[in-house]
Amino acid sequence: PRLTSTRFQRMALDANIVGGRLTNAKVDLIFHAVCGSSPHMTCEQFLDAVVRLAATKFPQEERMAAVKRLFRDHMSSFSGPGQGSFESLSAGVLVVVAAARPGLHVLYEGYFEGELRSLALRQRPSPAGVSQSIFAEMLQDFEVLPDLVAKSVAFSVFREVARPRELPLSICETVEG
Repeated sequence: PRLTSTRFQRMALDANIVGGRLTNAKVDLIFHAVCGSSPHMTCEQFLDAVVRLAATKFPQEERMAAVKRLFRDHMSSFSGPGQGSFESLSAGVLVVVAAARPGLHVLYEGYFEGELRSLALRQRPSPAGVSQSIFAEMLQDFEVLPDLVAKSVAFSVFREVARPRELPLSICETVEG
C-alpha cells in the first residue's frame, strides 16, 4: 500500500513525533507540501517529509542532527531487528515471568480468544493487525493507555515482543523449569 495522508499521520502518532512545536496540523501540512495535489507519497517524498518533520520538531538543531535525533528518539523502534528484549533480562526477572506465565496465559486465552472470534466474523484483517488492536484495547480496558504509557510506546513494545525470534536455550530452560 502506498502512503496516504492518514497513514502518514498514523506513523507520526505511533512514533510519538507529534507534540510540542509539531502538531497534527503541521504533519498534515508537511504531507501536502511534499506531495502537492497527489493523495499518495513516494519514497523520495517520504524522505523529504522526514527532513521537514525533523526541522519542525527540532528547529534549534542543524537539519542532519535533527534528522538523526528524530530517528533515534522516535523512529528507531520501526527499524526491525536489533537487540532483543530477552537478552537484557536478569535471571531474577525471568523467574518472576516464569511464575506469572500460567496466569498470563489464562488471561491471554480468555481475553483475546473471544475478541479474535468477534472480529473474524466482521472482517478478515491480518492476524498481526488484529492482535495489535486487541492488545491496545486490553491496555485501555486496564487503564494503562493513555494514562501510564503512550500508545506509540505500547505499539513499539508490541512490535518488539511479537517479532519472531529464537530464544537462547538458557532462557527456555529457565522458563520451562
